[in-house]
Amino acid sequence: MRYCLPINENFSGKLYFVPYWRFKGMIFSCEGYEIKKETIDTTTLALQKLPLNASLGLRPQAMRLKFVTPDIKGKFLAHDMPKSIMLSQIEDRFIPTGATGRTLDVFHKACIGETMSMIYTPVLVDKDAVLDGIVKSPLTAFNLTDMSAFSVYDEKDYGGVQFVPALCPNCGWNLEGEKDSIILACGNCSSAWQVSGSGLKHVDFAVISGKGADITYLPFWRIKAPVEGLELKSYADLIRLANLPKVIREEWENLRFYFWLPAFKVHPDLLLRIGRFMTIAQPQEDLSDYLPKDSVHPVTLPAAEAEECLKIILADIAIAKKKVFPLLKDIEIKPAETLLTYLPFTPDRDDLLHSQARLIIPRNALKYGRNL
Repeated sequence: MRYCLPINENFSGKLYFVPYWRFKGMIFSCEGYEIKKETIDTTTLALQKLPLNASLGLRPQAMRLKFVTPDIKGKFLAHDMPKSIMLSQIEDRFIPTGATGRTLDVFHKACIGETMSMIYTPVLVDKDAVLDGIVKSPLTAFNLTDMSAFSVYDEKDYGGVQFVPALCPNCGWNLEGEKDSIILACGNCSSAWQVSGSGLKHVDFAVISGKGADITYLPFWRIKAPVEGLELKSYADLIRLANLPKVIREEWENLRFYFWLPAFKVHPDLLLRIGRFMTIAQPQEDLSDYLPKDSVHPVTLPAAEAEECLKIILADIAIAKKKVFPLLKDIEIKPAETLLTYLPFTPDRDDLLHSQARLIIPRNALKYGRNL
């Protein structure tokens, strides 16, 4: 999405819009022999050679944003900072490696559950004066006398919001989903779909049926991902890594191992705990391909974001952290197969319970996660 901050209506001269990346999500780091995590909402200047503030501060949260449309007067400067550099800067800002007085090593860091957008702030150029387009205060270090040094979006490049009909491509039935869902479901032909480009892409899913009343189904990403650089190929290897109090059976040496990550946003502490509990539990029940009729929580965390969390989950599961953490830089985890899987949770007062994993999730945490 592309937004712009409000413009001071009493202006004259030329109007330009300067781009800033906005990142909303979670950041994790394996620092020392602990995993640190934080929820952040920050902005970063997306033009690398402009002497402006590196961040918009609290303006995006405090002011009403407007979609960028071709009818907005002014010139929009094209950003020259790739997403990868922006994410690296954010990681360094919140997890400064090698900072003065820092004695702990950072073995791995990752941004998870990110919502990316571009926010444009207005700048006014009136004769020799360059002003903040919101409060009209001078920007003394900013010189825009020669605009040929900057790329400007043509009107045809403005893009804008596009609409995709929420109709099942398979049977034409109405698709269902919450306002923050990234997966829409068809109750007629029991299929799932995700917006891809200007259309809908089919999503494979499975359901582990629950027993009892008032079942709530929570979505998870079941990820098959070979781990290179660490002995972790089977359920038996997982038991050894986590030092679980179980006697390893012979058949577990050939039992396929999966990562299990929530497909919904929650606080970073809870995301880590859910991923650890479900990965250790390794649900083995039979799978069906029919959407449940009970309450189903929406999918709000994309598979690609869950995959970014795999190394963090691995580090959290490992008991011998002094041995595993130094290996994280060289360990490679390559997702080979991802399946959206709905698991049953039973009500327990104000919580939801998964008995096999012995996992309790507060209902309020699910509401909080939908605002991340």
